[in-house]
Amino acid sequence: MNALPFRRRQREIMDTVPAPVIAKGILKRCLGRELKVKLFRFGQSGDFRDQRDIETMVVICRTLTKAGIGCYGFTSRTDLNLKPLLKTAHIGVSNDKGNWIRKGANRFLIVQHPSGKHFVCPKDCTICDRCSTVRGKIIETERWWGGQMTFNDFCDYCMEWE
Repeated sequence: MNALPFRRRQREIMDTVPAPVIAKGILKRCLGRELKVKLFRFGQSGDFRDQRDIETMVVICRTLTKAGIGCYGFTSRTDLNLKPLLKTAHIGVSNDKGNWIRKGANRFLIVQHPSGKHFVCPKDCTICDRCSTVRGKIIETERWWGGQMTFNDFCDYCMEWE
């Protein structure tokens, strides 16, 4: 219920606040925590709207990386130029349009059953850091829904559209 208002506030910040100011705010919050922040994940919900969002995230990730905080995230926008962001962060993509796996992005492949050919996401970042430490790999993720028909069956991560 709170997701849409949160995303709208997030979008307004991305549209109106300069990237260095956003980066400094995130860094200040990270450094003020009792537990040391080692990783920053972006794009878990929502996605890059255009190339300007990528450029904003590049500035944010460069600032955090210089402070010793690794950056990683996910995007389904493989039509955008991810190269500048790949230089400073680990990225997972939904498809390989643009050959982003060869260029260093990880591919998240939604499967009904693991194939045995690729690493399978454990869906628990407290026991796995593969997304933030490897590049150019296929990571299988099991579908989490049962036998019901959902919109995701047709377009989740663009699997059926490839």
